[in-house]
Amino acid sequence: MARASKAQNIEIKNEQAALQLFECMLAGLTDPRRPQGLRYPLRSVVVIALMSMVCSCDNAESMELWGELNEEWLGEILELPHGVPSQEVYLSVYASLNLSAFSEVFRTWSAWVALKLGKKNSHIAMDGKNSRRTKDVANEIPALHTVRPLCQGSCRLS
Repeated sequence: MARASKAQNIEIKNEQAALQLFECMLAGLTDPRRPQGLRYPLRSVVVIALMSMVCSCDNAESMELWGELNEEWLGEILELPHGVPSQEVYLSVYASLNLSAFSEVFRTWSAWVALKLGKKNSHIAMDGKNSRRTKDVANEIPALHTVRPLCQGSCRLS
């Protein structure tokens, strides 16, 4: 096995730090699902949804497809005891998450991304969409919103 270069070692350390940060941030989120609805770990659902949104997926169906296309790789970094979540899982999890807690997790993640891009005290342009037919008026549940960063030029984090 070849030794890792200095740049590769830095990249590995950055990835480990990012994973630890994300783990800490997600620990603050309370899983809103009932015990019988815990087939997929909350961490896996949230991470796959965020990754797919960064890759331009703008609805639960495309999140499921993105997850299926990347299932082998995702299985190396996430717990996927039953494969990738279905679109119904994404919709139910995001419809029931505490929006202010999730917003704080997202803001912290965005600040880390900005720092890694070397842009202290600047902004990351975001594109947001409101997913159709996800609002539940009867239960006062707002529509599912997807957000993704808009990268201009290089978007490398390492």
